[in-house]
Amino acid sequence: MRRKLARADRAKIAESSLSVPTRRTGTLPQMTSPLEWVRRNPIAAATVVYVGYSAVMLRLDNRMRATGGPGIIPLELAGSAAKAEEILVRWGEAGQRAARQSMWLDFGYMSSYGALLGLLIEHRRRRRGHPAWLPALAASAVVGDAVEGVALIRVLDGQNIAMNARIAQVAALIKFAILAGALGYSGYPGKQSSDFRVEIRPFA
Repeated sequence: MRRKLARADRAKIAESSLSVPTRRTGTLPQMTSPLEWVRRNPIAAATVVYVGYSAVMLRLDNRMRATGGPGIIPLELAGSAAKAEEILVRWGEAGQRAARQSMWLDFGYMSSYGALLGLLIEHRRRRRGHPAWLPALAASAVVGDAVEGVALIRVLDGQNIAMNARIAQVAALIKFAILAGALGYSGYPGKQSSDFRVEIRPFA
């Protein structure tokens, strides 16, 4: 009897030595996919895109300045053939090449700041209970920038410089006015509407 008990004890010891200890597992938090993060944080995502695009545009602007000429904004506001041609001469071939690249990339850039500005206006509009058409101000600024961009590309191509410089100036002034008003609206705290409710979206 004792031998049987001893053999049983040895079998239990051997079994316990071979068994692999199990680790307690809990429910792991689900990882948020990039697309899901963008959907839940549209303003943050638009800010990242805008900042990245701004770095590229600033690099091109610095290349224009490196030639001894100005950045792109003085060309936007030139308004006459004489001023536009003076800037083109100061830039030379290298500066004009950088300006042309900047103009083509600007069509993407205006989309990035337009999206960000529209989201900021919408966020502020909802807090104040203002009309739903207000985010369209951002689209108006983008349209003005697009008209300006086409006119400046034609200036760089030497096509009717006087007329296109004037078109670019008017479009740029409209764009800057809309941007100033929209940024002021989205940045001013104002009074929150009593109907506004903050919705907290969980990550899980």
